[in-house]
Amino acid sequence: MKRRPRASKPEPAAAPDAPPLPAAESYSRSEVALLAIIVLVGAGLRLAALSRSAVEHFDEGVYASNLYFGAPDFAYPQQRFYAPPLLPALIEAGMLAGLRPNVAALLPGFLAGCGTIVALWWFGRSWFSPAVGLAAATLAALSDFHIAYSAAALTDVLFGLWLVLAVDAITRSLFHLDYRWAIGAGIYTGLAWWTKYNGWLPLAIEAAALPLLWLVTPQSILRKLGCFATTTTIAIAVWSPYYLSLQASGGYGPISANHAKYVVGLAGWFDTAGRQIAAQREMEGPLSAAALGIAAVVTTWVSAGSRGKQTVFSLGAGLVVAGGMALGLGLSSFVVLGLIGAVGLAWSLIVIFRSQRQDEARDRSVVATCLIAVWWAGLFAATFCYWPYPRLVLPWLMASWLGTALCFQRAADLAERRQVRQNVPHWAGLVVVAIALAGIGWFSSQRTKSPAAVAESDRASYQKIAAQIREQLNLTDFRVIYTCGEPALLFQLRAAGEPLVAPSRDIPDEAVTVDGKPMPTFLVLGPHARGDRLCQEQWTATKDKWQLVQSYNYTPRAIVRLDLYDPRQPLATDERQLNRIEVYRLK
Repeated sequence: MKRRPRASKPEPAAAPDAPPLPAAESYSRSEVALLAIIVLVGAGLRLAALSRSAVEHFDEGVYASNLYFGAPDFAYPQQRFYAPPLLPALIEAGMLAGLRPNVAALLPGFLAGCGTIVALWWFGRSWFSPAVGLAAATLAALSDFHIAYSAAALTDVLFGLWLVLAVDAITRSLFHLDYRWAIGAGIYTGLAWWTKYNGWLPLAIEAAALPLLWLVTPQSILRKLGCFATTTTIAIAVWSPYYLSLQASGGYGPISANHAKYVVGLAGWFDTAGRQIAAQREMEGPLSAAALGIAAVVTTWVSAGSRGKQTVFSLGAGLVVAGGMALGLGLSSFVVLGLIGAVGLAWSLIVIFRSQRQDEARDRSVVATCLIAVWWAGLFAATFCYWPYPRLVLPWLMASWLGTALCFQRAADLAERRQVRQNVPHWAGLVVVAIALAGIGWFSSQRTKSPAAVAESDRASYQKIAAQIREQLNLTDFRVIYTCGEPALLFQLRAAGEPLVAPSRDIPDEAVTVDGKPMPTFLVLGPHARGDRLCQEQWTATKDKWQLVQSYNYTPRAIVRLDLYDPRQPLATDERQLNRIEVYRLK
């Protein structure tokens, strides 16, 4: 009997270096279906927030009031100190088209918020993989923070959309060495510049990434510099008409000086970071934390494709650790997201520098990863050097979404290369992720019990107070109402049909007269007026001439409250009283 030769034991293969993520694949039915679900859920959440919102924030009132002012500016007084005119123009166009004032004011943010979900998917899948794109879109769609600001008449969400589109176009110009994409990047950057004064940010990201790209891929550096010069030139050309228009009102110097007052520098970095983290804890709910787990599941499911055996065990275990860290240390999901994003970007940079491959897949990863890395690192250093308005972290948060999605993809690839899926039952990973989601969801749900989170569910207080003021006055003759430091109330009063409402920097002490006849003159004071030193000095000198008509209780919503008060400190009784809305009549 012949003995069967014993199979030789295969030599263990050396673990290869992690390759760069491949070029984006063709669209699959599952990817399109998942994207549709993510976008619909994200749009639905933003629509629900929109239905409970109305103009309330100081800056919202400034941006939304163009239609109520005539020559010479046709805008709220000194509007140029708050933002360039693109968002106010979009709001005004909506009102002229027949939309209700509050809908017209909030619609640009809503559309930009939904567009950002798609833009992040497009960016992630174009330069890395469909899984990265879908994970980044998931994190954006389920972000409580992004949802809240997508239902506000503020510039930040619209600026975020231009930023993603500009960086994507910059990546294409540098990878393909295509000046047409450089021109497109310049246009997107110009639109960002017309939205916020830091709209030049894509140029800063590209400039910071070029030295890093030169170290990794020194070839064609001159053409890359040419693309950067083209993008810069086009961006300045798009921005220049507004810049030149400022010369008639003192130029850009006074605006720059005004912005400089809010810079806290490196000395205030840690305090600002602490306040920003506390603000995030106030605003986030179960969705923000659960989004991490859902994005991880999406990443692994898409990466597994039809093979069906790949497990989410390693990702689920990592999320359990992240959730435990959040529970144990009291960190917000915002912090955990930033940490995972940093790991993902650092991991990818290490892979790029260690890889000896010279192919298209590596080059794609190099350009996109370097741009996201300097985007994340630069804003991590710079954002907390400015006064801690919560909305200012949004550009950095978007870089963290992309970095986190990249980390999930790297982890899924590592699990597959090490054949974790053959040693762990498929259902085990799902159980681990379910536990992670339940833990993180419970942790985050505790946040929603805070007064700020409860109040955030309804942002229509100013709209309701404006209606009550009109009902309370109920005069048949003409009257004039002055608002001091409350542009949002001015907007709501005009939107409610009040014909004569005017902002006043100085508190008047004489009645308005028409044909020599004094008109009933009213004054509305709110939290911003009481926080303004000059206004308080004038009020002290003139308050004897005014009679209180009505006082209205007002609870500032998180978007407003977190700008006014430090969430790390309990709200004192005297601060609560500052939030009253009071209507006075000139005696």
